[in-house]
Amino acid sequence: MRIDEPEFKILDGCCPSKPALGKSMLQPGETTTVSIKFRMQEGTGGPHRFEIIVPTNDAVDSTTSLIVAATYPLP
Repeated sequence: MRIDEPEFKILDGCCPSKPALGKSMLQPGETTTVSIKFRMQEGTGGPHRFEIIVPTNDAVDSTTSLIVAATYPLP
């Protein structure tokens, strides 16, 4: 399976870094990671939610969406 470059949408809050993909080509049974980094600055407190959209060449399920939620500062 081929995984294309992940995209993200900001749902609440401020901007995370661009999602990073571990591997873009997977054989059956293989896994990979999608990661983002949070770098919060003064004045950007509160809830933050992002949708990471992971497009693939899978004929049955060509897109997977991940929701990431965080609150800064931690309660």
